[in-house]
Amino acid sequence: MKELKIHNIHPYHGKFYYGIPQYFIEKYGVKCKSIIDPFCGSGTTLVESAKYDKNCVGVDINFLSYKITKAKISKINIEKFDKYVNLVLNCKNFSDINFIDKEYWFSPSNYFDLCCIFNGISLIDNEIYKNIFEVALSSILKTCCNKRKIWNNGYIADNVLPNIESKTNLRNTYIKRLTFFKNAYKELANLNLDNVNVIKSDILKYNNTNEFDMMITSPPYPFAVDFAKYNRLSYYLFHEDLTVAVKDETGARSKRNTKNCVEEFFSEIEKLYLHIMKMIKIGGYACMTVGNTHRNNKKIDFVNWLIKLYENNGWILLENSERQLTKQSMPQKRIQVEHILVFRRNN
Repeated sequence: MKELKIHNIHPYHGKFYYGIPQYFIEKYGVKCKSIIDPFCGSGTTLVESAKYDKNCVGVDINFLSYKITKAKISKINIEKFDKYVNLVLNCKNFSDINFIDKEYWFSPSNYFDLCCIFNGISLIDNEIYKNIFEVALSSILKTCCNKRKIWNNGYIADNVLPNIESKTNLRNTYIKRLTFFKNAYKELANLNLDNVNVIKSDILKYNNTNEFDMMITSPPYPFAVDFAKYNRLSYYLFHEDLTVAVKDETGARSKRNTKNCVEEFFSEIEKLYLHIMKMIKIGGYACMTVGNTHRNNKKIDFVNWLIKLYENNGWILLENSERQLTKQSMPQKRIQVEHILVFRRNN
Protein backbone atom coordinates (compact mmCIF):
# COMPACT_ATOMS: atom_id res chain seq x y z
CA MET A 1 0.00 0.00 0.00
CA LYS A 2 1.19 3.52 -0.76
CA GLU A 3 1.89 6.14 1.89
CA LEU A 4 -1.07 8.33 2.71
CA LYS A 5 -0.62 12.10 2.68
CA ILE A 6 -1.98 12.25 6.23
CA HIS A 7 1.32 10.83 7.52
CA ASN A 8 3.04 14.06 6.44
CA ILE A 9 0.78 16.71 7.91
CA HIS A 10 3.36 17.63 10.58
CA PRO A 11 7.14 17.20 10.87
CA TYR A 12 8.08 14.52 13.38
CA HIS A 13 11.60 13.45 14.31
CA GLY A 14 12.17 9.72 14.18
CA LYS A 15 8.76 9.20 12.59
CA PHE A 16 7.64 5.58 12.41
CA TYR A 17 7.89 4.44 8.77
CA TYR A 18 4.37 3.52 7.65
CA GLY A 19 5.50 0.27 6.02
CA ILE A 20 6.58 -1.21 9.36
CA PRO A 21 3.09 -1.44 10.91
CA GLN A 22 1.86 -2.78 7.57
CA TYR A 23 4.52 -5.50 7.71
CA PHE A 24 3.70 -6.46 11.30
CA ILE A 25 -0.05 -6.64 10.67
CA GLU A 26 0.25 -8.63 7.44
CA LYS A 27 2.78 -11.13 8.83
CA TYR A 28 1.66 -11.53 12.44
CA GLY A 29 -1.61 -9.73 12.93
CA VAL A 30 -4.04 -11.01 10.32
CA LYS A 31 -6.18 -12.65 13.01
CA CYS A 32 -5.51 -9.99 15.63
CA LYS A 33 -8.41 -7.67 16.36
CA SER A 34 -6.92 -5.20 18.85
CA ILE A 35 -3.63 -3.29 18.72
CA ILE A 36 -1.92 -0.86 21.07
CA ASP A 37 0.91 1.56 20.40
CA PRO A 38 2.12 2.70 23.85
CA PHE A 39 4.52 5.29 22.38
CA CYS A 40 2.33 6.36 19.49
CA GLY A 41 4.26 9.50 18.50
CA SER A 42 2.71 10.94 15.36
CA GLY A 43 0.07 8.21 15.06
CA THR A 44 1.44 6.06 12.24
CA THR A 45 0.30 2.80 13.82
CA LEU A 46 -3.26 4.07 14.29
CA VAL A 47 -3.67 5.16 10.67
CA GLU A 48 -2.21 1.91 9.34
CA SER A 49 -4.39 -0.14 11.70
CA ALA A 50 -7.44 1.62 10.28
CA LYS A 51 -6.43 0.44 6.80
CA TYR A 52 -6.82 -3.14 8.02
CA ASP A 53 -10.00 -2.39 9.98
CA LYS A 54 -8.32 -3.14 13.33
CA ASN A 55 -9.20 -1.69 16.72
CA CYS A 56 -6.24 0.38 17.85
CA VAL A 57 -5.37 2.58 20.83
CA GLY A 58 -2.42 4.95 20.80
CA VAL A 59 -1.00 6.38 24.01
CA ASP A 60 1.53 9.19 24.37
CA ILE A 61 2.45 11.54 27.19
CA ASN A 62 3.44 14.38 24.87
CA PHE A 63 0.81 17.02 24.15
CA LEU A 64 1.97 17.62 20.56
CA SER A 65 2.03 13.90 19.75
CA TYR A 66 -1.55 13.72 20.99
CA LYS A 67 -2.62 16.71 18.87
CA ILE A 68 -0.94 15.40 15.70
CA THR A 69 -2.36 11.90 16.12
CA LYS A 70 -5.81 13.26 16.95
CA ALA A 71 -5.71 15.32 13.74
CA LYS A 72 -4.64 12.29 11.70
CA ILE A 73 -7.54 10.12 12.78
CA SER A 74 -10.27 12.77 12.64
CA LYS A 75 -13.16 12.59 10.22
CA ILE A 76 -14.07 15.85 8.52
CA ASN A 77 -16.66 17.29 6.22
CA ILE A 78 -14.95 19.15 3.37
CA GLU A 79 -17.60 21.88 3.17
CA LYS A 80 -17.33 22.48 6.90
CA PHE A 81 -13.54 22.53 6.60
CA ASP A 82 -13.77 25.21 3.89
CA LYS A 83 -16.11 27.25 6.09
CA TYR A 84 -13.54 27.28 8.87
CA VAL A 85 -10.77 28.16 6.41
CA ASN A 86 -12.67 31.33 5.53
CA LEU A 87 -13.34 32.07 9.20
CA VAL A 88 -9.68 31.78 10.16
CA LEU A 89 -8.20 33.62 7.18
CA ASN A 90 -10.65 36.50 7.46
CA CYS A 91 -9.79 37.15 11.10
CA LYS A 92 -8.29 40.63 11.58
CA ASN A 93 -7.65 40.29 15.31
CA PHE A 94 -3.91 40.81 15.71
CA SER A 95 -3.94 40.84 19.53
CA ASP A 96 -0.57 39.67 20.83
CA ILE A 97 -0.49 35.92 21.47
CA ASN A 98 2.55 36.32 23.77
CA PHE A 99 4.95 34.09 21.88
CA ILE A 100 8.25 33.79 23.79
CA ASP A 101 11.13 35.73 22.16
CA LYS A 102 8.80 36.69 19.33
CA GLU A 103 11.12 39.46 18.10
CA TYR A 104 13.84 36.88 17.47
CA TRP A 105 11.77 34.08 15.99
CA PHE A 106 9.56 35.94 13.53
CA SER A 107 9.67 38.98 11.28
CA PRO A 108 7.13 41.69 12.21
CA SER A 109 4.91 40.81 9.24
CA ASN A 110 5.00 37.07 9.96
CA TYR A 111 4.26 37.65 13.63
CA PHE A 112 1.30 39.83 12.70
CA ASP A 113 -0.05 37.01 10.50
CA LEU A 114 0.68 34.42 13.19
CA CYS A 115 -1.37 36.37 15.72
CA CYS A 116 -4.29 36.86 13.30
CA ILE A 117 -4.36 33.18 12.33
CA PHE A 118 -4.04 31.94 15.90
CA ASN A 119 -6.80 34.28 17.05
CA GLY A 120 -8.91 33.18 14.09
CA ILE A 121 -8.51 29.53 15.08
CA SER A 122 -9.78 30.41 18.55
CA LEU A 123 -13.13 31.29 16.91
CA ILE A 124 -13.68 27.72 15.69
CA ASP A 125 -16.55 26.23 17.70
CA ASN A 126 -15.73 22.57 17.00
CA GLU A 127 -12.84 21.01 18.94
CA ILE A 128 -11.96 18.49 16.20
CA TYR A 129 -11.59 21.16 13.53
CA LYS A 130 -9.92 23.57 15.94
CA ASN A 131 -7.25 20.97 16.67
CA ILE A 132 -6.72 20.32 12.96
CA PHE A 133 -6.18 24.01 12.23
CA GLU A 134 -3.83 24.30 15.21
CA VAL A 135 -1.77 21.34 14.01
CA ALA A 136 -1.58 22.90 10.53
CA LEU A 137 -0.24 26.13 12.06
CA SER A 138 2.24 24.25 14.25
CA SER A 139 3.50 22.37 11.19
CA ILE A 140 4.80 25.54 9.47
CA LEU A 141 6.50 27.30 12.38
CA LYS A 142 9.99 26.02 11.57
CA THR A 143 9.50 26.81 7.87
CA CYS A 144 8.56 30.43 8.52
CA CYS A 145 10.70 31.31 11.53
CA ASN A 146 13.87 33.39 11.35
CA LYS A 147 17.14 31.46 11.14
CA ARG A 148 20.91 31.75 11.14
CA LYS A 149 23.26 31.24 8.19
CA ILE A 150 23.90 27.69 9.35
CA TRP A 151 20.73 26.22 10.79
CA ASN A 152 19.16 22.93 11.79
CA ASN A 153 16.77 21.60 14.41
CA GLY A 154 19.58 21.25 16.91
CA TYR A 155 19.76 25.03 17.14
CA ILE A 156 16.06 25.19 17.99
CA ALA A 157 16.52 22.42 20.55
CA ASP A 158 19.34 24.36 22.22
CA ASN A 159 17.42 27.65 22.02
CA VAL A 160 20.02 29.31 19.83
CA LEU A 161 18.17 32.44 18.77
CA PRO A 162 18.11 33.28 15.04
CA ASN A 163 19.46 36.50 13.55
CA ILE A 164 18.44 36.39 9.87
CA GLU A 165 14.91 37.46 8.97
CA SER A 166 12.84 34.88 7.12
CA LYS A 167 11.68 35.72 3.60
CA THR A 168 9.00 33.03 3.73
CA ASN A 169 5.50 34.45 4.00
CA LEU A 170 3.70 32.78 6.90
CA ARG A 171 0.15 33.48 5.73
CA ASN A 172 0.74 32.13 2.22
CA THR A 173 2.51 29.10 3.64
CA TYR A 174 -0.44 28.41 5.94
CA ILE A 175 -2.91 28.66 3.07
CA LYS A 176 -0.89 26.10 1.08
CA ARG A 177 -0.71 23.90 4.16
CA LEU A 178 -4.47 23.90 4.58
CA THR A 179 -4.83 22.79 0.96
CA PHE A 180 -2.48 19.88 1.68
CA PHE A 181 -4.52 18.97 4.76
CA LYS A 182 -7.75 19.05 2.75
CA ASN A 183 -6.33 16.69 0.12
CA ALA A 184 -4.99 14.40 2.85
CA TYR A 185 -8.42 14.09 4.43
CA LYS A 186 -9.97 13.21 1.09
CA GLU A 187 -7.74 10.11 1.07
CA LEU A 188 -9.13 9.08 4.46
CA ALA A 189 -12.73 9.06 3.26
CA ASN A 190 -12.89 5.27 2.87
CA LEU A 191 -11.04 4.37 6.09
CA ASN A 192 -12.92 3.22 9.19
CA LEU A 193 -11.55 5.58 11.84
CA ASP A 194 -14.25 4.80 14.40
CA ASN A 195 -12.16 2.01 15.93
CA VAL A 196 -8.94 3.96 16.47
CA ASN A 197 -8.37 6.29 19.39
CA VAL A 198 -5.52 8.26 20.95
CA ILE A 199 -5.09 8.94 24.67
CA LYS A 200 -2.83 11.56 26.22
CA SER A 201 -1.36 9.77 29.21
CA ASP A 202 1.74 8.42 30.87
CA ILE A 203 1.59 4.78 29.77
CA LEU A 204 2.15 3.74 33.41
CA LYS A 205 -1.22 5.30 34.23
CA TYR A 206 -2.99 3.42 31.46
CA ASN A 207 -4.16 0.15 33.01
CA ASN A 208 -5.98 -1.97 30.48
CA THR A 209 -4.73 -5.42 31.46
CA ASN A 210 -4.73 -8.30 28.96
CA GLU A 211 -6.85 -6.44 26.44
CA PHE A 212 -4.77 -6.36 23.27
CA ASP A 213 -3.78 -9.00 20.75
CA MET A 214 -0.78 -7.05 19.52
CA MET A 215 1.56 -4.20 20.34
CA ILE A 216 3.16 -2.26 17.47
CA THR A 217 5.53 0.53 18.42
CA SER A 218 8.86 2.26 18.17
CA PRO A 219 10.00 3.03 21.73
CA PRO A 220 12.21 5.92 22.84
CA TYR A 221 15.83 5.16 22.02
CA PRO A 222 18.44 6.14 24.63
CA PHE A 223 19.53 9.76 24.03
CA ALA A 224 18.76 9.82 20.31
CA VAL A 225 16.49 12.86 20.01
CA ASP A 226 15.05 15.74 22.00
CA PHE A 227 11.49 15.61 20.75
CA ALA A 228 10.09 18.29 23.03
CA LYS A 229 13.00 20.68 22.48
CA TYR A 230 12.93 20.21 18.70
CA ASN A 231 9.33 21.40 18.88
CA ARG A 232 10.11 24.36 21.11
CA LEU A 233 8.18 26.73 18.84
CA SER A 234 5.01 24.66 19.13
CA TYR A 235 5.34 24.73 22.92
CA TYR A 236 5.63 28.51 22.77
CA LEU A 237 2.62 28.78 20.46
CA PHE A 238 0.33 26.74 22.70
CA HIS A 239 1.86 27.99 25.98
CA GLU A 240 2.86 24.51 27.09
CA ASP A 241 5.56 23.96 29.73
CA LEU A 242 8.69 22.84 27.90
CA THR A 243 10.63 22.19 31.11
CA VAL A 244 8.07 19.69 32.34
CA ALA A 245 7.92 18.00 28.93
CA VAL A 246 11.70 17.49 28.85
CA LYS A 247 11.60 16.03 32.35
CA ASP A 248 8.87 13.58 31.33
CA GLU A 249 10.55 12.55 28.06
CA THR A 250 12.11 9.11 28.41
CA GLY A 251 15.60 8.97 26.87
CA ALA A 252 15.76 12.63 25.85
CA ARG A 253 19.12 13.44 24.27
CA SER A 254 19.54 16.40 26.61
CA LYS A 255 19.77 13.92 29.52
CA ARG A 256 22.81 12.15 28.08
CA ASN A 257 25.37 14.04 30.16
CA THR A 258 23.72 13.63 33.54
CA LYS A 259 25.25 11.30 36.11
CA ASN A 260 24.06 7.69 35.87
CA CYS A 261 21.93 8.58 32.81
CA VAL A 262 22.29 5.14 31.17
CA GLU A 263 21.26 3.28 34.31
CA GLU A 264 18.35 5.67 34.81
CA PHE A 265 17.19 5.19 31.22
CA PHE A 266 17.12 1.41 31.51
CA SER A 267 15.42 1.56 34.91
CA GLU A 268 12.73 3.85 33.51
CA ILE A 269 12.17 1.94 30.27
CA GLU A 270 12.03 -1.38 32.14
CA LYS A 271 9.15 -0.12 34.28
CA LEU A 272 7.33 0.98 31.14
CA TYR A 273 7.82 -2.32 29.33
CA LEU A 274 6.89 -4.52 32.28
CA HIS A 275 3.66 -2.54 32.55
CA ILE A 276 2.98 -2.79 28.80
CA MET A 277 3.63 -6.55 28.74
CA LYS A 278 0.62 -7.09 31.02
CA MET A 279 -1.67 -5.47 28.44
CA ILE A 280 -1.05 -8.16 25.81
CA LYS A 281 -3.06 -11.37 25.83
CA ILE A 282 -1.32 -14.73 26.21
CA GLY A 283 -0.39 -15.77 22.68
CA GLY A 284 -0.34 -12.13 21.60
CA TYR A 285 2.52 -10.29 19.91
CA ALA A 286 4.89 -7.46 20.75
CA CYS A 287 6.29 -5.93 17.55
CA MET A 288 8.74 -3.03 17.46
CA THR A 289 11.71 -1.35 15.84
CA VAL A 290 14.67 -0.72 18.14
CA GLY A 291 18.07 0.89 17.65
CA ASN A 292 21.33 0.93 19.56
CA THR A 293 22.90 4.29 20.36
CA HIS A 294 26.21 5.58 21.77
CA ARG A 295 27.35 7.73 24.66
CA ASN A 296 30.94 8.90 24.99
CA ASN A 297 31.82 6.61 22.06
CA LYS A 298 30.51 3.58 23.97
CA LYS A 299 27.68 1.49 22.56
CA ILE A 300 24.38 1.41 24.45
CA ASP A 301 23.09 -2.03 23.51
CA PHE A 302 19.36 -1.40 23.76
CA VAL A 303 18.49 -4.26 21.39
CA ASN A 304 20.00 -7.14 23.34
CA TRP A 305 18.89 -5.63 26.64
CA LEU A 306 15.31 -5.60 25.36
CA ILE A 307 15.52 -9.17 24.07
CA LYS A 308 16.70 -10.39 27.48
CA LEU A 309 13.96 -8.44 29.24
CA TYR A 310 11.25 -10.06 27.15
CA GLU A 311 12.69 -13.57 27.28
CA ASN A 312 13.16 -13.34 31.05
CA ASN A 313 9.46 -12.51 31.36
CA GLY A 314 8.08 -15.46 29.42
CA TRP A 315 8.07 -14.13 25.85
CA ILE A 316 9.44 -15.99 22.81
CA LEU A 317 11.55 -14.12 20.26
CA LEU A 318 10.10 -14.78 16.79
CA GLU A 319 12.07 -12.30 14.71
CA ASN A 320 15.23 -10.24 15.00
CA SER A 321 16.01 -8.74 11.61
CA GLU A 322 17.84 -5.58 10.56
CA ARG A 323 16.64 -2.58 8.62
CA GLN A 324 19.10 -0.13 7.10
CA LEU A 325 18.21 3.52 7.65
CA THR A 326 18.95 5.51 4.52
CA LYS A 327 16.61 8.51 4.61
CA GLN A 328 17.07 10.28 7.91
CA SER A 329 16.76 13.75 9.34
CA MET A 330 19.72 15.28 11.13
CA PRO A 331 19.16 13.82 14.62
CA GLN A 332 18.78 10.22 13.46
CA LYS A 333 21.92 10.04 11.31
CA ARG A 334 23.75 8.67 14.32
CA ILE A 335 21.76 5.43 13.97
CA GLN A 336 22.48 3.46 10.80
CA VAL A 337 20.58 0.25 11.57
CA GLU A 338 17.31 -0.57 13.29
CA HIS A 339 16.32 -4.00 14.53
CA ILE A 340 12.85 -5.36 13.86
CA LEU A 341 11.88 -7.39 16.92
CA VAL A 342 8.81 -9.58 17.30
CA PHE A 343 7.92 -11.52 20.47
CA ARG A 344 5.00 -13.76 21.37
CA ARG A 345 3.68 -13.93 24.92
CA ASN A 346 3.98 -17.51 26.20
CA ASN A 347 2.49 -17.20 29.68
